[in-house]
Amino acid sequence: MFRGNFPGLTYMISYTWSKTLDEGGDGYFGVEGGVPEDPYNPRGSRGPASFNIPQMLTANFVYQLPIGVGKAFSTHNQIVNYAIANWQVNGIITARSGQNFNARCATDEAARKRFIEYTHGLLRELLTNYGKIDVLWYDVSWPLDAKGWESERMNKMVFELQPEIIVNNRNHLPGDFSTPEQKIVAETNGRAWESCMTLNDSWGYQRADDNWKSSTTVIRNLITCALDGGNYLLNIGPRPDGSVPEASIDVLTEVGRWMDINGDTIYKSDLCQPRRSSYASFTRTGNTLYMHVHFWPGRHVAISGLRTKVKSARLLKTNQKVNVSQDPYRVHLTELPVDAPDSPVTTIAIECESEPTQDTLFVRNNKPRAGV
Repeated sequence: MFRGNFPGLTYMISYTWSKTLDEGGDGYFGVEGGVPEDPYNPRGSRGPASFNIPQMLTANFVYQLPIGVGKAFSTHNQIVNYAIANWQVNGIITARSGQNFNARCATDEAARKRFIEYTHGLLRELLTNYGKIDVLWYDVSWPLDAKGWESERMNKMVFELQPEIIVNNRNHLPGDFSTPEQKIVAETNGRAWESCMTLNDSWGYQRADDNWKSSTTVIRNLITCALDGGNYLLNIGPRPDGSVPEASIDVLTEVGRWMDINGDTIYKSDLCQPRRSSYASFTRTGNTLYMHVHFWPGRHVAISGLRTKVKSARLLKTNQKVNVSQDPYRVHLTELPVDAPDSPVTTIAIECESEPTQDTLFVRNNKPRAGV
């Protein structure tokens, strides 16, 4: 997700963004623009605000990119990210004093009603003028609750205008999918979810913020989301001129190179029950368990408590066969290369006779302890 206000976007910037995201192995991405400084000056718009920027970003730019999305979404989606709480709308939403924000619409009923009609009007325009919209990603539900936003009426309008759309849960209603922020919290009972995080510590561009996630961290987060059937939404903040910071490009390029080899272990993954390891994490497709080794131990790795018989194993990077031995308590993978065959994470594909499951309590309770 890109956040920013980019009045000077050009084709070259669009090309750079799409090239960066393609090399980064991203399945889909959205671009968040800003409304004009004076939203009541329509400047040719047919609705309550000028959508010169959002029209280019959400209706054209995102739609034209090849979007191959994960669990909740299909391909070639048109996605609208909509911050329902615009920070300043003629004093209705916020009045700023230093670093403090006062939400007039939270205490002034007349202001709230004006703001709600304005907000619903923007949504109506976005969902009417730009063809089929597949995903509506509400954002920033502060300072109102569902009653204050009139969220039931909001969603009713959305579904009437776009019957096949899916919406998230950020207008204080459950919606179709959940969006944990800056953390990975899986949903249950088949509910769709995606974890949204920043590549550093800031939403949008922050010149002083150099606390970049490493490619290893991004890949591990991606694996953790895939393990429980979720998507990973990673925020990148371009500079004011639209260029992507070099540190972001470096991380995304490394992730993309890894995805070139390992992408199917993410995109085609099923829910995965095995998850206990000191130096690896797991994804699964059918009866194939993928062991993603973050800290390469050398010639030998093991999985404790795997209750499914293993038929064979191979290194995904090189297709090299791996020697397998198995007892009731552990699977041993031996005669591996001393150095990790892949970077920053090496994946071992383990073919099992049935869906792989893990029970480490069985090991704890039943494995003989020598000398005890």
